[in-house]
Amino acid sequence: MTLSLPTSPRQFFVAGARVQVLNLASVIPFGLAAGAFTANAFHSAAQAASLHALMFAGRGQMVAMQLYQEGAPLAFLLLAALVVNLRNMMYGAALARHFGHLSWPWRLVLAFLLVDLVYAMSIGVLEREAGTLNAAACHYYYLGSGVTVFLCWSLAGVAGAALGAS
Repeated sequence: MTLSLPTSPRQFFVAGARVQVLNLASVIPFGLAAGAFTANAFHSAAQAASLHALMFAGRGQMVAMQLYQEGAPLAFLLLAALVVNLRNMMYGAALARHFGHLSWPWRLVLAFLLVDLVYAMSIGVLEREAGTLNAAACHYYYLGSGVTVFLCWSLAGVAGAALGAS
């Protein structure tokens, strides 16, 4: 994908959202399964939907729910989810130079949206645009990518929670 110079934040956001459209075919079934599994573990669609939206980490959620069903203590659930998602620290290290100019609130939002698909589809654009006039606005590409995946994940999780609870 070639971006013309200069690119507006809105154009970056839309381009980031568009790049994820085909990937949503893989997000939907995983979100449905994670939502259903979580609802089954909690015996509550509402609790499952809430956790699903707050924990934007599918593998971590599945591991935590398996441990929850086995009666593991909460601290162990959190530790297991953290260990499963340690790869995000490597992603974060690669992204740090691209987001260093942003405020802490911006960085927290972008960190929440850090999942494999968002990283994979954004890092090339961030690297290519580094040092250009667009560098300061590239986080909107990442944001568009992340919001798209998050919304799809959340909606699929709510649907899966409803199915899993029934």
